[in-house]
Amino acid sequence: GPGACSTDLRDRCGLQGVPLDALGAEAAASVLRECEGFLRMSTEELRAACSAVGAWPDIGRLSDELMISRLKQVAVWRAMPLPALQLDCKAMASEVVEAMAAEIGRPLTRDELQEALQVAAWGGLTRQQQLREACLEAGIPVERLESIDQAAALLEQLQSLQSKGVAELKSEYRRLGFAQAAGGSRAKLAAGLSEALIW
Repeated sequence: GPGACSTDLRDRCGLQGVPLDALGAEAAASVLRECEGFLRMSTEELRAACSAVGAWPDIGRLSDELMISRLKQVAVWRAMPLPALQLDCKAMASEVVEAMAAEIGRPLTRDELQEALQVAAWGGLTRQQQLREACLEAGIPVERLESIDQAAALLEQLQSLQSKGVAELKSEYRRLGFAQAAGGSRAKLAAGLSEALIW
């Protein structure tokens, strides 16, 4: 009957460390299926799954057990009701949440709260921090822009320049209204456009 099913679910959740009471039966059953799936994955599959959910600095050095443990925790955070997720953030990741909110200039989304928990628990950089570093490497003066989103758009434009051919780059110069030397090399054209976009 239904009692046996719920006892079975409670036992399986207990075995996998899935908080049945915090998640509710439906969400817990879904997380449980995910967790049981992790146990059947190869090391390479686990590493790929970890890379897909977080940019942890130590992924390459983690044992299968640790990767499974982290993937389970991420699955639980993903399934948590928002108030419970916010409580976990307050308890475990308040500094990361505050820094992210200050950087973004708005309250964090559910995905961003989960990201904050991962960074607080396992290290690494938030997406904003990764983006800021990539922008600085590309010479984009992040502090002079209105938002990190504007910096991201500019970085994307610069990266797309790197894949364009000479004819496309010359056309881009004309589109932006710049005079350009007809004999410029691809590298010089791309560098000139990059500089024009940044400044």
